[in-house]
Parts: sequence; structure tokens; C-alpha cells
Amino acid sequence: MIGYRPWPVMKYCWLYVTPTVCLGTFIFSLVQYKPLKFNKTYVYPDWAYALGWFLGLACVALVPLWMIWKVYRSKLTVW
Repeated sequence: MIGYRPWPVMKYCWLYVTPTVCLGTFIFSLVQYKPLKFNKTYVYPDWAYALGWFLGLACVALVPLWMIWKVYRSKLTVW
């Protein structure tokens, strides 16, 4: 795809390091989560939080869902 065989260490980075760092960052952001406040007084309603999380996750979730769908339909393995 890039015209030459990548360095073998890159395979392990793509398989283990990158997903671990991404998952760790996501978990850390969930642990450190605090509700937003406007002007330090107004707390947004729960439906606004739900809408924001839905919009954010809808964009990100499409990539793994599409991969799972394609692997399932083609009867191929991921590796």
C-alpha cells in the first residue's frame, strides 16, 4: 500500500500500543469527567449531555461498526 514493507515493530504498535493508548485516554477522560457549567452557575440538563454524547459517539462508532459489518459479510478474518 505504501510501496515498501514497513518496519516489523510497526505491526506491534498498530496491534497493541495504539489501541492501548487510545483506550487509556478514553478511560482517563471518563474518570476525570465533570459536568459542564455555564458561567459557573448554570448546569446543563441531562438531555443536553445525552445529545452531546450521542453526537460525539455516532461519528466515532461508525468506523468499528463498519469494520465488523464488512468482516461478517465477507466471511474473512481480521488478521
